[in-house]
Amino acid sequence: MNTSLIRRLMEEREWSWPAIGIVTILVGLVLRSFFLSRILRQIKASNRQWYKRTQTYYEGRALLGWIFFGLFVGGSMLLWRFESFFLKYLDVWLCWIILGTCLVISLLLHICAYAQSMVDAIRDQGVLDKEH
Repeated sequence: MNTSLIRRLMEEREWSWPAIGIVTILVGLVLRSFFLSRILRQIKASNRQWYKRTQTYYEGRALLGWIFFGLFVGGSMLLWRFESFFLKYLDVWLCWIILGTCLVISLLLHICAYAQSMVDAIRDQGVLDKEH
């Protein structure tokens, strides 16, 4: 059953591109979680208020990371659906490398956004401690 479904997905690209989109979203979110979950659990366990402050700062800084993630997902779906069109102008492996680079850049931008958010939360905590 799985082999016939996989074969249909590979052969019938005009309808299977949403499945590829779902797979790329899941892969991207699992990788993001893999890199960030341990850090976030430790922050949350140490101080929930500090975690909330870090999350607030992160939400303001993560837009660029989400844009690159969107490029990865959208590009993967477009490349899957219209591969023959892209083959006229680019090598398909080059396209997949570019999309993989978008995913890596997205992950790095999310990590940087969290790091900067943690620094800001620490700075705010230090300011709050000095006031009291």
